[in-house]
Amino acid sequence: MKIAIVQMESKIGKIQDNIDKIRDYVFKNRDADFVLFPELAVTGYCSGEFDKYAQEIDGNTSDELSKIARDNSVFIGCGFLEKQNKKQYNSYLVFNKAGNLAAKYRKTHLISEFDKGLTRGNEVIVFETCFGKLSIAICYDLRFPEFWRALMKNGTDAVFLPAQWPENRIEHWNILLRARAIENQFFVVGVNGIGNFSGGRSQAVNPKGEMIGILDDTDEHVLNVEIDLKQVKHTREAFPCLSDICEDV
Repeated sequence: MKIAIVQMESKIGKIQDNIDKIRDYVFKNRDADFVLFPELAVTGYCSGEFDKYAQEIDGNTSDELSKIARDNSVFIGCGFLEKQNKKQYNSYLVFNKAGNLAAKYRKTHLISEFDKGLTRGNEVIVFETCFGKLSIAICYDLRFPEFWRALMKNGTDAVFLPAQWPENRIEHWNILLRARAIENQFFVVGVNGIGNFSGGRSQAVNPKGEMIGILDDTDEHVLNVEIDLKQVKHTREAFPCLSDICEDV
């Protein structure tokens, strides 16, 4: 499975500019199976203005994302500020090669200081593809290991983690991405933004906790990686620690 990880800066509130940039990156990386963008890539992290920029999923912006996926015959994953029934959600949308919505995840763990006005999601997402079972977590979710254990128990092979992780806590990002991969013996793909406060260092980690690739900077560019989801099964068979979990503790 070929993945293009786009470490991109999104301009706050400049939705059409951000969509145009997304379209360009997808076109340039259309040989990948998945092209992944950071958290809230469409709007930027517009803390304090979520209600101003939130959109319904069946609107023009999601239609544009769908068309981009369809025109390039590629899966795309993109951070989307969702509005539904007067509530706003920090969501992540995955469109398949036909432009159909394959998955939607709403961020579960919200930071009270920055996420006022958002409503938390309340479910883990595992979606089937021709490659295997995939999941989504968003940024702050990385700090909560019980959430990741739930993803493992639901059978996921790889987790996409879009983020706007801050530069001043980037070492936590580096450590926790590997920790979540090691703990659950699955792939973790971290897609971080840049600009404003975000610290880049997008990367992919295999089920052994080994780095597959990293953009070790805060520049805007693309990391291309290839992962084999059969490695999840092989890793768990070689070191079956997950079967030793004590559920009664």
